[in-house]
Amino acid sequence: MYSVTSNTIANTYLLLVDKVMSRGEMILDERGDKIKELLNVVSVIKEPLKNNFYNIPDAEVDIPKGFPFGKNELAIYRKQFLDPDKRGFVYTYGERLCHYKHQSTSFFGDKVTYVNQIDEIIKKLNNNNYTRRATAITWSPYLDNSNDNVPCLITLDAKIRDNKLNMTILYRSHDALLGWFPNIYGLAYVGKHIIENVKQPITMGPMTVHSISAHIRDTDLPLANNILKQNVYK
Repeated sequence: MYSVTSNTIANTYLLLVDKVMSRGEMILDERGDKIKELLNVVSVIKEPLKNNFYNIPDAEVDIPKGFPFGKNELAIYRKQFLDPDKRGFVYTYGERLCHYKHQSTSFFGDKVTYVNQIDEIIKKLNNNNYTRRATAITWSPYLDNSNDNVPCLITLDAKIRDNKLNMTILYRSHDALLGWFPNIYGLAYVGKHIIENVKQPITMGPMTVHSISAHIRDTDLPLANNILKQNVYK
């Protein structure tokens, strides 16, 4: 297992890309793509909302130099994590987190229900600040075992300790170069939403992201090198 730790999302992202570039191994994945992969990378962002995204003007959003998405694209993307409309896609994270489909079968027939898992997390945290059950999932065996387009994000867990929201996130597969940064940007937005709706005054604690397969596509390796050269990180 490998780990990177930093104060901000942007700096943690750069450390992660550097780690995959320096320690990853080239493989051919199930889609026939060449990727540089590093297994089981844990990234810890100590202060996810510090100097990032929320209490500063949009023009000062902390985006690494050379990253191909700008503030406008990221602002749109982050909102999708709390939007239940999958907008014609097979799935979106917002649909799985806020409109999770559960289908059950009984003698009386099939029954379909939908769950807003983020609302359920907030309810559990409000009922008991020390709950260990404030967890959301995206994977649906009923849907995903027969589809090719399936979620990379698997689990989002929220815990309040010492009046801080601790988020733990599991990705089965993670594009470390192009996916990780906007993903964590969006999930920090979810964390902010949870904080604003928990009755007890709390602040944002660390985010811990476990990427089971952190990888960079072979065709994106030049971009990764370019981003690392343009930024100062430690």
